This record gives sequence, structure tokens and C-alpha cells, in this order.
Amino acid sequence: MVVGNGATAQFWEDRWMDGQAISELASDLHLLVPKRLRKTRTVCEALTDRRWIRDIQGALGPLALWQYIQIWKRTHDVRLSDSVDVLS
Repeated sequence: MVVGNGATAQFWEDRWMDGQAISELASDLHLLVPKRLRKTRTVCEALTDRRWIRDIQGALGPLALWQYIQIWKRTHDVRLSDSVDVLS
């Protein structure tokens, strides 16, 4: 998936991060997000004011904490464009 404006790409489920989904990159962290949010949170919504952080519920174990830091680093400099998201 190629992310443009992030309006349709799902933050937690789609393979928008260098061809991988966060569910694959950070499976322990992914499990701390309620299913409803995993299925509906768009990349645009998640990156706005870092809302993806508020999606996480419960205590982070050592691995989930490490995964959180990795995802934070990878999303820190993501810039969305005016173009639409493209499923590739």
C-alpha cells in the first residue's frame, strides 16, 4: 500500500509501513489495541496528534515497550500528502 493522505489506509492493519503492517512489526503492542480501533483507525487519524498512542490500552511488557519505541521512531517523520492512498 502506498499512503497518500492516509484517509483510507488502516494504521494497525494495512501494510503501509515499508510494505509491512504494524500487526506484523509489533504484534505484542498490536494486541494491546482494542479490535474495534485496530479495524477502524486510519493512518491520517492515527498520526494526527499521535492518536495511535491513545489506542493502546493496558500495561506494556518489555517487548511491547520496545515495539512502541520502534513504531514511535518510524512514525515520527511520516508526512502525508494530498494524494489518495493506493492499494498495491
